[in-house]
Amino acid sequence: MSNICKTVTLRTRKIKGGEQLSFYLDYYPGYRDESTMKVMRHESLGIYIYAKPKSQREKDYNDRMREKAEALRCRRYESIVNERYDFFDRDKMKGDFLAYFKQKADKKNCKWQHVYKHFARFCNNKCRFDEINVDLCNKFREYLLTAPQTIHTEHKLHINSVAGYWSTFRAVLLTRRLSGGRIGPARRGFRHSAFRWFPVFGGLGCIGFPAYGGHVG
Repeated sequence: MSNICKTVTLRTRKIKGGEQLSFYLDYYPGYRDESTMKVMRHESLGIYIYAKPKSQREKDYNDRMREKAEALRCRRYESIVNERYDFFDRDKMKGDFLAYFKQKADKKNCKWQHVYKHFARFCNNKCRFDEINVDLCNKFREYLLTAPQTIHTEHKLHINSVAGYWSTFRAVLLTRRLSGGRIGPARRGFRHSAFRWFPVFGGLGCIGFPAYGGHVG
């Protein structure tokens, strides 16, 4: 089955003994997550209406909620038409970015291990995917400029090491994007175009950093 949905239908199901109805979206033929191979066919919207409205107030309430649910259905369908499937990744965005980083670093060389250790120290051993944004990346870049060496802690990192570590960190983010995963806040996640190179001068030579929609250096 293809991982591309073709239709999005708004449906309801009974809850609370049948007194209320819950709106959900029915995706056909479903969306297959290529990383887990699980098929997602339904999405609960968290919007509820009266199953049998008894007053005009309840009827009006149902109409308003139905309009909101239909607006969400249209928004989802528009995203699918434009091949944007970010809304399926909301739970993944709460995932542990550090665990992902370590998994990749363990398969690479010692430089990746050093960069992982520096980033873990920088973020106090806690960082989710949805916390990765341009501001945090630039702060990590600034951290590297003053960070001590792993072994000779009385000395700062050499400028060439800073450039190499920064390049490796960008590679981690790009690997995540190329594998189809998202990083960054829901409305400001990194795109492929965000990984352009920009010059950073002032003793650093020329290294790059990610930007969203423009120069952020």
